[in-house]
Amino acid sequence: MNLIVRFFSIFLLATFLLISENIFAQDQIFIRRNYQPGHTDREQMVAQYYPFNSTLLDLRDFRERYPEYKNVIPEEVTVRPPDLTGMKDVVYSVSYLEVPGELEGILLITLIGNYFNQEAIHFFDFNLDRNFTNDPNGRFIFPKETEVQSFTFTKTGQSFKRYTLEILNPEFQVSTNPDFEMQQLSQQGQMALPEVDYQNLDKPVKGIPRKKQLLSLKLDGLIGFGGIKYSYIIPATQYPSNYNMEFNTKGLGAEVSIKVKQIRIGVNARIENLFYWSSERYTQIQEPYTSCETDWRGRQICTYYDGIMQEINRDLKPKNRYSFNLTGEYVFPVTRKTNLTPYLEAGFMHYINDHFIPERFYTDINYPFGWFQVYGGGLRLEHEVSNNGEIVVSGGVQNMQFNPRGYFDGVENLRRRHVQGFVSMGYRFAVL
Repeated sequence: MNLIVRFFSIFLLATFLLISENIFAQDQIFIRRNYQPGHTDREQMVAQYYPFNSTLLDLRDFRERYPEYKNVIPEEVTVRPPDLTGMKDVVYSVSYLEVPGELEGILLITLIGNYFNQEAIHFFDFNLDRNFTNDPNGRFIFPKETEVQSFTFTKTGQSFKRYTLEILNPEFQVSTNPDFEMQQLSQQGQMALPEVDYQNLDKPVKGIPRKKQLLSLKLDGLIGFGGIKYSYIIPATQYPSNYNMEFNTKGLGAEVSIKVKQIRIGVNARIENLFYWSSERYTQIQEPYTSCETDWRGRQICTYYDGIMQEINRDLKPKNRYSFNLTGEYVFPVTRKTNLTPYLEAGFMHYINDHFIPERFYTDINYPFGWFQVYGGGLRLEHEVSNNGEIVVSGGVQNMQFNPRGYFDGVENLRRRHVQGFVSMGYRFAVL
């Protein structure tokens, strides 16, 4: 029998005896080997296999395969492996068993060495603490004539629990596991073992960055568009004045964020350059009237005057600004490597050359902006492209204040609107 076919699909076929406070009260559970979604009984489980390339085991794929257990299975766990000197083709075998009457089931992690060899070596974590170094009898090689071998696992906590697991000898397994792909192996058909630093197992193995992105740095560039509108009543005349202007913006940003479960909190800094399109100010200076004259032919010609003064591109505004914002977002996984994250942000903005000049021909009359509030929100699409980084595409809207200090003093019925929309693209690096 072909060795690769036999060992490529080593499923943990398990029978667990769930014990209440009396450890001798047992229930039999049978396990089907060839798992098919919708065709496996509720009390059955199956193992998934992953190459052992780090002591930090990424369980996001496992959680995606079994979404009903997402709330009880972490995204990753740290494993303290046994001595694997001389081993080839080491893999993780991961299973989850739902325990009746318990909020959390059993996450069973087994290491298998010499996966494609006739003498595959199993390493069991009998006390279920993910530390294989304190299981003196954890190393096991199946006798050739033994079809099924029973093992006992214990778990301590609020109460003592014992579980019995039956594993089928790989010699008797004939089908393949399509979920464990040969592309993950090297050209020589072997998987190189990672370097294990037992003093720093809470960190990724050398050369294998951590994927959780607890602390991350994002750099991005943005382009956007927006507008400024305001209107008010001149107290002395009770006539209205209206202003409208549109602009484009481009800029660079950086964000440091912390992610805890599905929540990410960050602080970002951004600098922008603005290009202002035509600005228009319309101010009523008198009541509308009609003026009529008689030409040399005796015809009467009438002209209507609306009494509105129109000013085009008469003001000057600063073209550069920077901002600091606090952001909060919720991460919705779409696929194993892709997330959608709606977010909200709030902060403060400041212009460089911080003065608004209403009349370009009288630059000595100007009004400073100072710091002003900005808030908004949007949606981000994140796609993981490496073990420590992801591409982030964002779209959002920001609402800002247009309030040059002193410029609107004394006016009545003031209404202002300063909004911009933007899209950005950047890259997020995992720091921790």
